[in-house]
Amino acid sequence: MGFVIGLTIWLIGALIFFFVLYLVIQTAVDNSELAQTLRNIERLLAARPASPERPLPERGALPQEDGEQQEVCPGCGAHAGISAEICPACGLRLGGTAG
Repeated sequence: MGFVIGLTIWLIGALIFFFVLYLVIQTAVDNSELAQTLRNIERLLAARPASPERPLPERGALPQEDGEQQEVCPGCGAHAGISAEICPACGLRLGGTAG
């Protein structure tokens, strides 16, 4: 009978320990820099006006008047130089070649 009581107390203690550990980890994740960045992105996207009459252009290289190729930003649809590493409109990293 003493073994069953001891085992029950140990199991309850283990459950409490793992629940507290879960709360600590969840709080650390929620307060991380990545989580804050994601919340900022969500807020910016929610504040962005939706314009169904203006569809986003397809991603890829577009010719420019002076012959230089341009790329369309997948985030905001703005045109950036093909060698641009960051979109000039929204700041999204494009992965262009620094040349």
